[in-house]
Amino acid sequence: MPDGDAFGQGMGAFADTDSQQLRALIRQARKDAKPEKPGEALRHGRAYRDIFQIVRQHLAGAMNEAGDKA
Repeated sequence: MPDGDAFGQGMGAFADTDSQQLRALIRQARKDAKPEKPGEALRHGRAYRDIFQIVRQHLAGAMNEAGDKA
């Protein structure tokens, strides 16, 4: 999630997504990804998992639509 332009491209592809919610999740995921102490592993919190769920739902929906057209 380092690229802000990727957000715009994703929103263009999935226009029915709540962009405000997704922006908030991305901000929270970026904040959670920073280790609290030097040398600690990156942490993937709830926001990261929520983003993954949203992307997975949209990809599954896109695949279903493609299968219906074939």
